[in-house]
Parts: sequence; C-alpha cells; structure tokens
Amino acid sequence: MAVQESFREDLKTQNDAWSLGVTVLLSVVFDIIGTGLDTWSSKLIGCRRLLEIAFSKPGTNFTGLHCVVLQYNWAVTMSKTLVRGLVPEGTFNELKCIDKAFHPTVPVVSSPGNLTERPEMASHQSQWWDNLPDYQMHLFLREATEYSLAVEMLNNDCKTNEILRLMPQVADLVNRIKEWHPQISPVQSEVAYSIQYFNCIWKIGMLCFVYSEIYALGPNDELIKDLVEASMEPLNKLTWLQACLFPLFMIALHAQTVQERSIFEAKLAQMHTGLGFQAPLSVISILKSIWQKSNLTLEGRVRWRDVMKGLGAEINILL
Repeated sequence: MAVQESFREDLKTQNDAWSLGVTVLLSVVFDIIGTGLDTWSSKLIGCRRLLEIAFSKPGTNFTGLHCVVLQYNWAVTMSKTLVRGLVPEGTFNELKCIDKAFHPTVPVVSSPGNLTERPEMASHQSQWWDNLPDYQMHLFLREATEYSLAVEMLNNDCKTNEILRLMPQVADLVNRIKEWHPQISPVQSEVAYSIQYFNCIWKIGMLCFVYSEIYALGPNDELIKDLVEASMEPLNKLTWLQACLFPLFMIALHAQTVQERSIFEAKLAQMHTGLGFQAPLSVISILKSIWQKSNLTLEGRVRWRDVMKGLGAEINILL
C-alpha cells in the first residue's frame, strides 16, 4: 500500500520521478508471475509516465538511461504483443514505447522499416542485458506487432484495399528477418556455442509470428510446416530456453505431428527440471490445450490468447 501511495504521489508532484520510475521498472521485470495482466499493464504505464517526467527536465543525464529505456521498451513491446484483446482498449493504447518525442538521446523506431541508432542500442543491450535477444530482433518484434495491430484494425473496418497496400511493407519485414544475422554476443564461454541455436529459434519464431498474426496462415500451411520442421534441430541442441520462451511458444503452437509436439514438451520439461521454474509446466499445459483445439479445426488455427484467457493462465509466463 505504501508503495502504491508513493507511486501515485510522485505522478502528481513529479518528485524523484527517475528513481521511482526505475524502481517500478524493476518490479515489472522481476515480478511478472502472479501479478495479473491489469497490474502488469498499469505498472508499465505508470513507469512510462514517471520516466517521461524525468526525461522532460532540462539537462538530464541519468546513469543507465539507455539500459532503462532498453528494458522498458522491450517490456512494452512484449506486453503489446501478448495482451492484445485481453485488457481494456484504453489501457492497451497507453502501452507506448519511450522514444525521441520525450528525450532527444533515446533511439527510436521512427517508422516501420526505418530503424535509427541501432548500433548504439545494440551495444548497450550487449553491455546490460545479454538475456534479451539481439537488439535487431527486438526491433523486428516491435515492427511486426505494430503491423499486426494495423491489419486487425483495418480488417475490423473492412478496409481491404488499405490492408493490401500494407502487404509490401510486411513482405519487406519478412525478408529482413530472413536475412538477419545477430551481433556478436559476449556471453559466458560455456554457453557460447548455443548462441546460434538461440538466435535460430528467435528467427523462426518471429517468422511464425508474422505469418500467423499478419498473414493469418495456420499450422497446415506449407510455410508454417517448414518453419516448425526447421526448428527441430536447433531446439534439440539449444542448452537454455529462458530468453526464448516466446518464440519457442510461437513455433510450438503450430506443431502438428506427435513427434514435433513431444520434442517441445521434452525441452520445456527439461527447463523445469534443470532450473526449478514452474512456468515451463504452465506453457506445456497451455500448448496441450491449443493442440487439442487445433486438432478439431480444419485449418488448425486457434486463437491462442483466448485459450490462455480461458484457462486463466498468466500470459506473462512467456516473458
């Protein structure tokens, strides 16, 4: 209660906005299980408002600014990707990345396909957050999420021609994902050999996300089938899953054969056994429900967010 009161008071008085904003961000990063989607979203919204207040003050040069912006923007991007349709529209619309509109030194994706200052932020990510995917993949997900939201909105408004005009830009995104090569990551030597498999899972997962969320392709489409099949080798060789649960999930929900599904189950169970995390078991349960529903449909397509909501699952376990 005291933390909530301090949170609200600082939003009103604008005192110590930077310190409290960072504190709230830390609570978001480390307290993602059991918080509920509304709490998760409201924390991020409050965090952005505090950081914007801090950035708006003249002469600000906070220690770790890039680190904080990087982690905040990543959390917001993942949130917009995951909670679409599951939180009130007003809340969802307030989930915004921090960019140059609020602080001139903060890199921004000014428009889809026009990525600015990537090398600088990639360097900061390598320094601070090696548990995140390559920074370029971060930007790809942000871009893909915005496209998927745009397509959904245009589809609801029956603006078919506008959707068609958007498709060349989406095709360009697909090509850039396919051609993407990650930056060198200075991870610990004992897991260095697994980097290529980690990045491969992210690339395949991103393509599955674009094909399913934007192009509305299902598990029975040949493009999706080929991606799931291509993921088997890197998945078997990957030694850790902590930072790629989301792309793994995006691939796994499209798996159609018993063998493919059993491999995903085994890897998640291995993560649970090795680390003692409960989240992998929850993901297995969710995938089984999705697969069961997929088996009952002609195209195999399932609204996975609705399945998770119906199960009462914390969607942020995929973070």
